[in-house]
Amino acid sequence: MGPAIAPVIGGYVDQYLGWRWIFYLKTIIGGVITVLAIVFVQETLYKPGTKAPTTNFKERMERFKFNPFISLQLLSYPEVGLSCIPISIAFGWFYYLVTILPATYSSIYGFSTGSVGLCYLAGGLGNVLGSIVAGFSSDRLYARMVTKNNGIEVKEFRLKPIYFGVVFYLVGSILYGWLLEYQVFWFVPLIGYAFTTFGLMFTVTTTNTYLVDAHIKTAASAVSSNNFSRNTCAMIFSLAAVSIRNSLGDGWS
Repeated sequence: MGPAIAPVIGGYVDQYLGWRWIFYLKTIIGGVITVLAIVFVQETLYKPGTKAPTTNFKERMERFKFNPFISLQLLSYPEVGLSCIPISIAFGWFYYLVTILPATYSSIYGFSTGSVGLCYLAGGLGNVLGSIVAGFSSDRLYARMVTKNNGIEVKEFRLKPIYFGVVFYLVGSILYGWLLEYQVFWFVPLIGYAFTTFGLMFTVTTTNTYLVDAHIKTAASAVSSNNFSRNTCAMIFSLAAVSIRNSLGDGWS
C-alpha cells in the first residue's frame, strides 16, 4: 500500500507546502517510528536461557561481524536466479510506470500535483486484490497439482500462478500506454494501471512463496536476493523512464 498512499500524501504536501516538506515529513515520521520500534517491538530471535554463556571480549565482537553479500550468493543457484528474472523485469516495468505517471497526467490532462497523487490509488487497489487472489489461488492450485501428482509435492508447482499474473500485467500495460496515447478520458487508463499492479502482485507473491518453500533454512536470504535483483531493475528502469517516454511516446514505451 505504500506506493499508493505515499504519493497521495506527498502530492498534496508538495502542492501546498513545497517539495522540501516531503523530506522533512519523511525524516520526522522515520525518526518517530524508529524510536517506537526500539522501545516497543520485541526481539524476534530472542532465545531465553537460564544462564548467560561465558564469553570473552573477542568472542562477543565476533557476533557483530557479518558479510552483507552472502545473500547475493544465492543468485548463483538456478532456482533462485531464474525465478528472480520475471519478478525483476515486472518490478522494473512497474516503477517505469510509476515514474512517468506524473509527467503523463500533468501534461495530457493538466492534473495538479495533488491530483496526480490520487491516481496512484488505482495501483494500490490492484496491489491489494492481486495479493489476496494470488495467495488464495496459489494454495488451491498447488493442492490440486499435488493431488494429481499422487500426493508427491514439487516446489515448482508454486510457480504456476505466474502465468496468470503475466497475462494481467501485459494487458494492463498495453491498455495503459495506448489509452494515454489517444488521450482517452483520464479514468480509463487507470484501469489498465490497476490491471498491471494486479499482475505484478501475482508474480511477487508467487515468487516469494516459492523461494521460501525452496529454501526453508535460508528463506530470509533467498527473499533478500530477490529484493536486491528487483530493486536494481526498478532503479535502472526509473532512470531511463522519462527519456524513453520522450523518445517513443506513451503507446510504444
